[in-house]
Amino acid sequence: MAVSICVTVDGALFLLLAVEESRSIRTRRRWRRQVQRLRLARESAAQSAYEVEARLRGMEQAWQHVESRSHTLAEQYRQQCLFELEQRLHKIRRELPTEQLVLSGLWERSAA
Repeated sequence: MAVSICVTVDGALFLLLAVEESRSIRTRRRWRRQVQRLRLARESAAQSAYEVEARLRGMEQAWQHVESRSHTLAEQYRQQCLFELEQRLHKIRRELPTEQLVLSGLWERSAA
């Protein structure tokens, strides 16, 4: 009878230990799945960040090119306007009578 009781108690203890071990195994599996999902999410986020950063660099370079080109065009337009203004002034001076040219020259000297 004592042997039977010892075997029953031993079996019950073994069963309790097995149940507890299975719980810890399930918990470890659950945590491993969660860690794996988080690692995949982190890698995906990092990949997205790299792609966005690359696009941002491309846009910055494009913007710098546009800005450089606009400054160049603005300077060319300014030079063209100054050239045309000088041409018009030269034409106006050619059409003015000599007396007015002399008066404008004197006027410019007195203003300076």
